[in-house]
Amino acid sequence: MAKVKICGISNVANAELAEKLGADYVGFVLDDSSPRGVDLAKASEISGVLSRSSPVAVVTRKTSRAINADAISEVARVVQIHSGLVTEADVLKYVEVGVRIIPVYIYREGFTDLSRFIGIARLFSRHIEFILIDAPKSVNRRYSYNLKLPIEVYRYFCSSIRPCGVAGGIDDSNVYVFRGVKPDLIDVSSGIEISPGIKDPVKMRRIIEVAKAV
Repeated sequence: MAKVKICGISNVANAELAEKLGADYVGFVLDDSSPRGVDLAKASEISGVLSRSSPVAVVTRKTSRAINADAISEVARVVQIHSGLVTEADVLKYVEVGVRIIPVYIYREGFTDLSRFIGIARLFSRHIEFILIDAPKSVNRRYSYNLKLPIEVYRYFCSSIRPCGVAGGIDDSNVYVFRGVKPDLIDVSSGIEISPGIKDPVKMRRIIEVAKAV
């Protein structure tokens, strides 16, 4: 059974509903250049209503430079590092303030060298929540099942790295295909939205129900 992360949450009502429906993680993007971005005050408000779901702060290279790790640790138990090339230094600065980590592997077509991520996973294994695979935000290509990555890439990733998380074009109509991948985490954001940062309650309910059975 996969855990579920509802990401790109930008308001308290969606956060409360995600937790009520059984989401294991509620993610918010700390980057004001993102259409789903929230500031630290809003992140604190969202985090404050959660009692069972773990709040996850999604940080980019820009966020890491603008907001110190101590401030981020005040609003999240877990940090998702979505900066393209995750380094040991990126991980270490959050580990030092007691925050668990989700490093993101951004897949480029034809490139599946996982050695650096495997190295990070081994070095910081006690501090890593999941390692997530995702597509570049700038790429709009769709593969089978309308996913942003080929299903065989997800399968290869999860056979090589554990605990693994999957993201990239996942919605309530295609999440079932991950039964053959058996990820530890399913991460969904834009696939269940009415508009950026605003989730559709019906789609949210449906994807959590199906993902929990993967």
